[in-house]
Amino acid sequence: MKQKNKHIQNFWKKDSIIYSEFDSKIFKKKIFSVTCKSLNKNILSKYIQKVEGNCFLNVKTLNFTNQIYSLKKPKINLEDLKFVFCFEKKNKIKKNTSNLNFSTCKINKLDERDKLRVWQIISEIKNQSRFFKSGLKKEATKIYKAWMMNEKFKNFFVTQKNIILGHIQYLERNKNVIINLIGIHPKYFNRGIGSIMINKFLEIIPFEYCYIITKYDNYRVNNFLQKNKFDVAFPFIQFQIRI
Repeated sequence: MKQKNKHIQNFWKKDSIIYSEFDSKIFKKKIFSVTCKSLNKNILSKYIQKVEGNCFLNVKTLNFTNQIYSLKKPKINLEDLKFVFCFEKKNKIKKNTSNLNFSTCKINKLDERDKLRVWQIISEIKNQSRFFKSGLKKEATKIYKAWMMNEKFKNFFVTQKNIILGHIQYLERNKNVIINLIGIHPKYFNRGIGSIMINKFLEIIPFEYCYIITKYDNYRVNNFLQKNKFDVAFPFIQFQIRI
């Protein structure tokens, strides 16, 4: 339990509600992001009082009570269970013996050919997203293109003969790293490149803990992470409430 609490403190921001300008522009509606370790009727009511007019609350919480279902005003539209996977730097890492090359670079520093290559990699992730599958294809494209060019993220590439094969997008937070996107170009699926890339990333990027969020039913990615020595640090619940 102490180890789990340590991960929560490392990863989880303090309880908060903020206006999500990025999401609001994409979906053309007022969206607030709520983060809290425990959600109950009183806490939710407090957050509702802080917002005006029609809006949506995107809620992330470690747990909540069923009392929130008794509130008449909000409507819970989406509920999802996610896992936070973690890799600790002191764990053993498979050494790279391939002929692949690795580099870090801002995407806006790449030439147009390489930007297109990265977009082809990210598009494979976009096409599997719940936004894309639910018919919000334009929104999904905007979200992933915005993530691709977002300056707050850093990027790690695996290349062969100067051709980008795979890409990891990550964020540094204090002494920890959070992976936002990880993908391989569709031409190079099932060749073990993903495992080589993630292990090289874990070897050379400085951090104490590396985290990545997945959906509980994304079995392909979850199995990939466990195969590469990631452990589930803790689950959390994510859902959207219409006010």
